[in-house]
Amino acid sequence: IYTQINYNKKIIRVTPLEYASPIKWLTNRKEGVKGYITVDSNTGKANLIRLDKGMKYVQTGLFNDNAYRKIRFSHPTRNLGHMSFEIDNDGNPYSNYNLSVKVPTGKNDGIIEYETIEAVTDENGRVSYKPSTFPTSMNAVITFSPKIPFNSSTNQKLAKAVSLEVPCRVRFALVKKSILVNLVDYDQKGKMIVDSGITSSNLVGEFWRAGYPYQAQNADFHKQIDAGSAAVYARAKEMVQGSTYYKYIVYGKVKYASDIKEVEGGYSLSLTGTVTVIDWTTGKDIYTVTKTSTVVDKNKWAVYKACQTQLAKDLCNDLVYSM
Repeated sequence: IYTQINYNKKIIRVTPLEYASPIKWLTNRKEGVKGYITVDSNTGKANLIRLDKGMKYVQTGLFNDNAYRKIRFSHPTRNLGHMSFEIDNDGNPYSNYNLSVKVPTGKNDGIIEYETIEAVTDENGRVSYKPSTFPTSMNAVITFSPKIPFNSSTNQKLAKAVSLEVPCRVRFALVKKSILVNLVDYDQKGKMIVDSGITSSNLVGEFWRAGYPYQAQNADFHKQIDAGSAAVYARAKEMVQGSTYYKYIVYGKVKYASDIKEVEGGYSLSLTGTVTVIDWTTGKDIYTVTKTSTVVDKNKWAVYKACQTQLAKDLCNDLVYSM
């Protein structure tokens, strides 16, 4: 398995040599694996790099020479995941290098909470982290960065410059709870369209397709939307008095971000949706998102509907990671 890295301002892939069999490991384990392969990602040129000192712990090593086993025994309480092989700019495998790993642990009132743990690269420059099971949906990142010896602003900037962020997106299906949805569309003059719920209906459909079948339902909060979440929450409770079936309330506004314009290929329109998610139990806002979607359609009269459809998709792709 190759790892793609930035090596002296060149993009290359690297992988260590492997023991071909248990016999090869047994007869060569004292010297270790004495080389690795680099491949230039632009030219495809491959090079075998020989090492004076062999790598003792590798993934194809057996028993206590196995890299993953070595890390597990050295760090029995750590969460371990995928391993990767890397080299420094002098061509040496990283080893015993301290890293800080910032990981999400959950959410409090809709705000993602993080904790920082320490990780150490093994003799072959590998570091692994496997996230634990998360208690709720979230759209977060896991950040790997060098552990700085002194917490100065300069060191923080240097660490940030070489940090690596890995997306961490978790989604829970709401199979036992329902969502009340109401998005209000506005016309080009900024006036509320009371008798139209097209974007709202589109969003309900997107929730269904995202894995919440029969759980998302249209509601009507258009009279309360301008007053904010407290009024919307009170109206929702009034509509379904005593119900414990619901989990979230999703409401918001959809407005023109631009007029319909004639462009190459047809007509262009941008719509902006600002949507808030309320926790049904507490009445607190747990998430707010604003999305702008732009669509080009050959038909001037169809571009508005197409843009509403696209905006609903874009909003859903974000909202499912907040609930």
